[in-house]
Amino acid sequence: MRADPQDVPIGQQVTLTVAFLQRADIAVHDARFIPPEMEGFWKEDLPQQQRRSLRRDGVLYEATEIRYALFPTRSGELEVPPARVHVEYRDPRVSRRDPFSLFGFTGPGREAEPASNAVRIRVRPLPKPAPEGFAGAVGRYTISSSLDREDPRQGEPFTWTITIEGEGNVAILESPSIAEIPGCRSLDGGSEVVPLRDVGRIGGRKRFNRILIPEAAGPLELPALAWSHFDPQRGAYETARIPARRLRVEPAVGAEGGGGGGGGRVGAALRPLRESVDLRRASADRPWETPLYWLLQLLPVAAVAAGLIGRARRMRAERDPIGARMRAAPGRLRAALREVRPGGEDPWGTLARGVETYLADRFGADLRGLTREGLRDRLIARGADPE
Repeated sequence: MRADPQDVPIGQQVTLTVAFLQRADIAVHDARFIPPEMEGFWKEDLPQQQRRSLRRDGVLYEATEIRYALFPTRSGELEVPPARVHVEYRDPRVSRRDPFSLFGFTGPGREAEPASNAVRIRVRPLPKPAPEGFAGAVGRYTISSSLDREDPRQGEPFTWTITIEGEGNVAILESPSIAEIPGCRSLDGGSEVVPLRDVGRIGGRKRFNRILIPEAAGPLELPALAWSHFDPQRGAYETARIPARRLRVEPAVGAEGGGGGGGGRVGAALRPLRESVDLRRASADRPWETPLYWLLQLLPVAAVAAGLIGRARRMRAERDPIGARMRAAPGRLRAALREVRPGGEDPWGTLARGVETYLADRFGADLRGLTREGLRDRLIARGADPE
């Protein structure tokens, strides 16, 4: 196992490569990869290389490599412990010395669990002071913006899209800070990540959408934006900027003075008026005619029913512990997600462990021996929706 590079600032990609070498004259019946724990890193899978043949000390091997993109989330000396692979195999050299091999009896197979070396990575903190508004983005990025319509109309929403694109961990990027726009309501329209992976690098683009609703006709100015990131190749902070933009908001259709300049505010503050109020007399003379009376009568019955249902569930869980674990998996996942805090220690590791525990409980998958592609294939085989 090797890492490149091994001295990086927080957030810079480290490519971790695990190489498997299998002797060509050994028949391997089963191999289960046990990836290392990667505490302190955000992990992304990289495309795997094709298998190739090589010779080492005169012996022919089949080599396969698995690669990960690691993004350190804290500074210090971080260690990736050894990766392992559990193999079941037969050695033909032993069978040739076994007289019973003539009759097809080759004896029991063998098992082994070779381990790789550990890898240490030195992670440096980012330099100080950081620019105002810096949110931890590390990589090489550009920023741009676009509108879904150039002629907004009073009271009608339109979308302002801010796109950050480049090389780095785009999934964790945060939107530039947007000041309040006078005369316009602003709503969060969500974000979209389009990842790009080549053989050794992670990148892509992330779009942030703002839904804007002009409240008055006339001029409207979208504010200038500044977004800072740390460029590890230059070893310095960079601030990308989007200049301010002026628009002309057309009056609302049917608004008073709709052909001209000022235009009024759309009646967003109006409240519906009740045309009538139905009052009825409340009396305690005939309580059985009120829903509250029957609700109180049904409470003891409901309590007994709840006790019986709880007892049945406990007995069912004792008879089928695996099924009980599958049914309880969503609740445990929600509890795990509540423990994720952006400012806490290793939030991405906490999130990954919660999701992997959920998948293991819900689908019975042994995640220790699976890559993400293998996990996807396993879930699809169990009937999960590929999307």
